Formats: sequence, structure tokens, C-alpha cells
Amino acid sequence: MSVFDMGGQAQFWPLVAMFLRNDNMIVLFSRLDQLLAELRDGTTHPGDNGIAAVDELFIWMDAVVAATQRGPVLLVCTFADNVPSPADRHFVSDQLGARLGCTEHPILLRLMRPEADGDDGSGNASLLFFAVNNRLALQDPGVQALKTALQHTAEHSDAATRLVPLPLRL
Repeated sequence: MSVFDMGGQAQFWPLVAMFLRNDNMIVLFSRLDQLLAELRDGTTHPGDNGIAAVDELFIWMDAVVAATQRGPVLLVCTFADNVPSPADRHFVSDQLGARLGCTEHPILLRLMRPEADGDDGSGNASLLFFAVNNRLALQDPGVQALKTALQHTAEHSDAATRLVPLPLRL
């Protein structure tokens, strides 16, 4: 498995199509606290490139859809420790879902969501994203849920089970 970190900086956007391929497992990251502030209060939190967090997330989702037609996508929201309220996390999830749904965004069909059955302690059940607490690192139930989802997705994806013919070299 190869991992490419696109970094999110605008100067790397033209390179996206060179790295993203069908059947890639793609993980997008955004800050939960910034998404909440923008969606709830209307305040913007431009990143290094001057683009608001919500807008940047949608730019990346659009880029993924433009570069690939299939393959799982996981959305990870960091700094969940700054948004401890499950109601606030669900608000962000609902708002993102509404924006994606009203445009019938194709990424909705590819999003791998946290397990909805039972509560694993992560507070992620029924969200569109994996909320992770940066301060707890590997001790965070959200990180554990994400790790499990990554492993399961990698092991059961079409790409992992596809037979690939290799040329015979003599």
C-alpha cells in the first residue's frame, strides 16, 4: 500500500490527478472546530491558502470525484476535542450531508462512515465523518474506529481482491 499526503496546499492541487486513481482509498481531513464555527456562526476560518474550511473541503471532494469514478472515501475531522458535544458533531454532519444531498454529490455513495451499530465510545455513530481527538492520539476511540475502518476497507476493497495480471519478464 502506498500513501500520498497531498498536504492540502493550493500549490499541490494541479498534482491531484497524477496521484488519485480509481480504487484508491482516499482519506480527506478537515478541522471539526472550524467546520462547526463556519456552519453554525457563519464565521470563516481560512487556511494557509485563504479558503474557508467548508469551501476547501468541498473543493477536495470535487477533485476526488473529478479524478476518480470509484473507490472508498473516508472523511476525518480532527480537533474533535475542541467540539466535545455530540449535538454539535451531529449538526456539522447534518449540514455537510444536506449540502452534499441537495447537489446529489457523487461522493455520498463512496463515503465510508463510522459503524452505526452500537456505540464504540467514539461518538462517531451515524456521522458522515470520523471525529478524532488530536490530544489522545491512539488512545482516542475515534482514532481506533478510523483505524478499524481503514483496515477493513483496505482488506475488502475491490482493488485488494482484484487479480492483476503481471507481465512475465524473462
